[in-house]
Amino acid sequence: MATWVVKVLVTYEPEGGGITIISTAGSDSTTAVAQGDSIRFGNNASSAFSIVVEDFLTAVYTSSSKLSVGIGSNGTRTVKSNGTLGDHVLTIVSNGKQKTRTITIVGNDTTPDPFSFNQRTNTYPSNTYITFTSINGTNTVTSGSCSGGTMSLDGVNWSTSIASIPIGARIYSKIVASATLGAPVTNNITIGGVAASPAHKVTNFSSYPAQEVIPLGITSGTIWLSDLQVFFGASQWITGFYRNGSLVPTVPSYNDNIPTSGEIWLSDFYGSATALYWTTGSPQAKFDTKIGNGSNQTVSLQWTVGTDFDVGFGAGLLAVCEKRYTISYDYGLGTFTSESGNPTVFSVNNDWVKIEKTMVGGEVEGTITIYIKHPKDTGETAILQHTFAFTLIIAT
Repeated sequence: MATWVVKVLVTYEPEGGGITIISTAGSDSTTAVAQGDSIRFGNNASSAFSIVVEDFLTAVYTSSSKLSVGIGSNGTRTVKSNGTLGDHVLTIVSNGKQKTRTITIVGNDTTPDPFSFNQRTNTYPSNTYITFTSINGTNTVTSGSCSGGTMSLDGVNWSTSIASIPIGARIYSKIVASATLGAPVTNNITIGGVAASPAHKVTNFSSYPAQEVIPLGITSGTIWLSDLQVFFGASQWITGFYRNGSLVPTVPSYNDNIPTSGEIWLSDFYGSATALYWTTGSPQAKFDTKIGNGSNQTVSLQWTVGTDFDVGFGAGLLAVCEKRYTISYDYGLGTFTSESGNPTVFSVNNDWVKIEKTMVGGEVEGTITIYIKHPKDTGETAILQHTFAFTLIIAT
């Protein structure tokens, strides 16, 4: 349950001084409190005198005794879980002066204020998108559910319903975009009977950006199934080659002749194209920290293809792509390696990159940039690039 605060300042002047309520949860004269909540009365440290709060009703509060609060101190009274609803008046007395405060007892309110989520357009097929909003207007825990995606209180644990949403909670929404170009997906979240408006929605772009399209480069003559296997990243020989299937994206003007079902011919792939983009998030910053023990220790970080990131429309496309990495140090130096043994040169066998340092104590900081290109992209016009930070520490 919530605790509501009434702060009091007692002023002193030769003609008698007065009592000023300087900050409250509510209007200047009334505080709305739910059954089961508490009210904390704080006497400002700048006050001239202590205060006494009187007139706590037995039908409302767990204690009806007067509450004395010294200068710079706090005192609390709790409303009964079945406290009588409605208004009543408390009296605050100090140095022969007094002031009243109206308290309104209300029932539990599980209905939030209207809330909304961001909507995104030009999203990538099958990518995951997360956003959040804050829930206000309740005075007790409430519940929520969703359809079309998942929801979370912490951005880590996801489900289609949350039984207990605390006051002022942040709600995260997660959507997996459609596999179809131009298609929308909406996660309809309802909390305390109130539906998000607008709801969290993502809509894919209707065609891939030109800088992400990679043409096959075969428009006539001989075409081999192995050409398609390498180009689209196929792990099997036949399955997945329908347009907008698991391997072949819908790229208007390039892949229009590729069927979505039924009979399929190698010649259907003349002039076709694939698309290269981050599909499971670009590589993220990492850090490794150890406590020094007076001897050399090794701290290291590694980013691995398929584990830390993935790219392309087709499952397995990253396996046929070439990768290279560069490093920039902000502090200290480390050992920079990759699977191929030469991280700075494009290679299809460069599926991981590592930075490490062996030392007694110290720190290494900097950034690594990853570059990914399709082997057909000989002009290097559709290279994916992303820079991420790293930190290695042995604390002494």
